[in-house]
Amino acid sequence: MPQITEAEVFRACRTLFGADLNLSRDFLHYLQPAGVRSAYRKKAKVTHPDRFAISAESTKEKQQRLFQDLNQAHETVLK
Repeated sequence: MPQITEAEVFRACRTLFGADLNLSRDFLHYLQPAGVRSAYRKKAKVTHPDRFAISAESTKEKQQRLFQDLNQAHETVLK
């Protein structure tokens, strides 16, 4: 199993919690799975590709990539 770096975890946290969050090792230390799930669900409601089913193809592709990034971030933080 490949080792996840601290930089990857920070990047995943920015995806889940937003870019303006002040990330630190203390934040990671106190991060709880329930908080990760809550942030994931909140972002998933906004970015889920099904919400853009009747949008232009470029918008659907963009949302698909954003949602994939969100899923990857969720998986990374919970490892």
